[in-house]
Amino acid sequence: MEQNAETVELKKELQPKSTIKLTITSKVEDFQSSMDRAYNRLSQEVEVKGFRKGKAPKNMIVEELGPKLYDEALNQLIWELTNKALVQEKLSPISDPEFSLLSFDPTKPIEFSVQFAVYPEVKIGDLSTIKLDKDEVNKAKEAREKSAQTPNEEKTEDSKEAEVKQNEEKKDETPPFNMDKYYSDILDKVFAISEVDVPEALIERELENHIQNFTEKLNELGIQVDDYLKLQNTTLDESKTHWKKDIEFSFKQDFLLAEYAKQQDIKADKDEVEKSLHEVYTPEQIATLDQGMYNYISYALVRQKAFNDLINRIENN
Repeated sequence: MEQNAETVELKKELQPKSTIKLTITSKVEDFQSSMDRAYNRLSQEVEVKGFRKGKAPKNMIVEELGPKLYDEALNQLIWELTNKALVQEKLSPISDPEFSLLSFDPTKPIEFSVQFAVYPEVKIGDLSTIKLDKDEVNKAKEAREKSAQTPNEEKTEDSKEAEVKQNEEKKDETPPFNMDKYYSDILDKVFAISEVDVPEALIERELENHIQNFTEKLNELGIQVDDYLKLQNTTLDESKTHWKKDIEFSFKQDFLLAEYAKQQDIKADKDEVEKSLHEVYTPEQIATLDQGMYNYISYALVRQKAFNDLINRIENN
């Protein structure tokens, strides 16, 4: 592949789990150009005895900088070529890149590889093929209606006594319908007929964050992780397996609902976003919010609307 001023020489390979590997080769002159720019930046802070800062002869400054100059120039070049390659190939990584230096000689083209996850291509199967148990569907609808009818108001003494009495009477009744399991089972059926390939790098990164947060919370309570796990009659490896499964399910759900919303043209308008914000924040607080919060609320609304539409569609099959 011939290069010009705007083209990066590369080889693109599609890896499993929505991962892409780029093998990039620099031009011969790229490293020297990067060295010059790295020198101009680093030399300003170098102090050589007998000279003002940054004013010593170049050979003395280069000797003083040592390997740091090469490392700076190489890292700078790798990131520059990677960014150009991403623009050239119209790629948007959703994970941190993993670099491998394949060949390095300052007088020759430098070759390295970079691997990263990209947003997976989601293919939703034929939802009309999913059939639910009608009794389960009716129970779910009743549970939703009951939840929607529950008033969110301050309770009087009479209402509190009535609630206590109702709870006493319910002790011998059938346990309440498990909506979480109901929805989870439906999503599993959708996943079974769809293609939602979650990048492993995303799962691993989220797992690391979960373990870190888990450890910090226990430490704040003065509890050692090993002691807590023993009390729960489990091990860290068993917990990781469970957490990893939950994390993958969550990512699958997010990716699938995003694709479903796109296909069904489900959006959240400005009034809906404003209404949601006013339910959580005061007008004074809303005035200080940045665009990121508006985007997040819009995303959450679209996700919920897509979820509701998906469930309703499958229930009516």
